[in-house]
Amino acid sequence: DNVLFLYSIQRQLLQPKVKERTQLRAGQQHVEIVWHVDDKPYYGSGAAPNKRGARREAAQQVLRHFPVSDAGLDQMRKQVLNGLRMRLGAQVVEDGPVRAS
Repeated sequence: DNVLFLYSIQRQLLQPKVKERTQLRAGQQHVEIVWHVDDKPYYGSGAAPNKRGARREAAQQVLRHFPVSDAGLDQMRKQVLNGLRMRLGAQVVEDGPVRAS
């Protein structure tokens, strides 16, 4: 899931203080995420039938506050390409620069 990939990448790059809380309420998973960056809190919350869906929704709300750096974009591209390679069963021949057509 691309949102959770980006969440993981941004978390590694920005190194915020993170608090995550998960609860089961009314048959749904509820996830609350708080990132503290430069002593400022950024909140996200989500609810879904499963924890992954709730976490995705909460992560999306938190990520809206942060632009994606070039390093973040590079990492995201690698994650997406690796995911496609796995699905297709492709092998990596060479990991070189991307050329525009």
